[in-house]
Amino acid sequence: MFDKKFREDFTRGLTDGIKVPLMNVANIDEFCEGLELFFQESQNDYWINRLDAGIYSLEHGANEELFLILITPGLVQFRVKQEFNQIPQNIYSQMAGGALGVFTFVNVYNGDIDFDELVPEIKKEKKDKGMITKEYEKYMKTRTKKIKQDNGEVWVLKHV
Repeated sequence: MFDKKFREDFTRGLTDGIKVPLMNVANIDEFCEGLELFFQESQNDYWINRLDAGIYSLEHGANEELFLILITPGLVQFRVKQEFNQIPQNIYSQMAGGALGVFTFVNVYNGDIDFDELVPEIKKEKKDKGMITKEYEKYMKTRTKKIKQDNGEVWVLKHV
C-alpha cells in the first residue's frame, strides 16, 4: 500500500498541502465530519479537535498538540504553531504518524486507496488488533460508491 509514489506524495503533502479535488464548498462539512470520525474510530492515541471552521488540532496521547490542520475547499494543509519552533525530537515520529493518518483519509476520500483493501492491510500491520472499528467501516461504506477506473474498481466518498 505505501509504495514509492505514496511516500513521495506524502512528503510533498507535508509542505505543499494535500490536494482534495473532490472536496468543494458544497461538501466540505461532510469531509470534515469524515476526518473527525476517522480519528475518533481509529483505535490509537491520536485525536482531532475542531478549533474553528476548517481548523483542527491533531493531538497525541494526553492532549499533546502536534500540529494544526487547515481545511479549505480542495486542500488540506499542516501548520505548526509558532511556539513549536523548538520541536523536541522525540515527537517527530508522533507528528509523522498523525500526518500519515490525515493523508490516508484524504487518499480514501480521493479514491486513491480502496477502503476495503485498507482495513485488512491495517489489521495485518497491527497484528489483527484491529485499528478501525466496525462502526467506522459501516460509516465509510454508507458514504461510498463504487466507480470503475482504468486500474479497476475503487471506493470513493459520495459527494453532495
